[in-house]
Amino acid sequence: MTNNIIKFPIKSAREWSSITKTMSDLIIESGLSNEHADEFISIFKPIYDSFMFEYSLKVLDEANNIKEEIVKYQTALQERTNKLILDRFKRELTLFINEKLQKIGIN
Repeated sequence: MTNNIIKFPIKSAREWSSITKTMSDLIIESGLSNEHADEFISIFKPIYDSFMFEYSLKVLDEANNIKEEIVKYQTALQERTNKLILDRFKRELTLFINEKLQKIGIN
C-alpha cells in the first residue's frame, strides 16, 4: 500500500511568505529602502530553497522494502547535508576572503 498525500499550499511556501515579511521589515527598520529589501530577498531566496528537502518514501507491506527505503532516505539525507555544508563553507570562505582583502586595501 502506498500513500500519496499532497498538502496545499506547501509548508515551505507559507514559511517563505512569513520570512520575507520579517526580513523586509527588519531591513526597512534599519534605514534601507524597499529596493534594498527586495534585492536582499532575491539573493536569499536560492539559499532558502537549498535548505528545503522533500523525499517520497514508498512503503509496501514487506519488511525488506521498508529497510531498503530507509537506507535510500538516509543516503539522500546525507547527500543533502553534505551539499548544504559545502555550500555554506563556500559562502563563509567568500566572506572571509573579501573581508581580508578589504582590510589590506585590495578589494
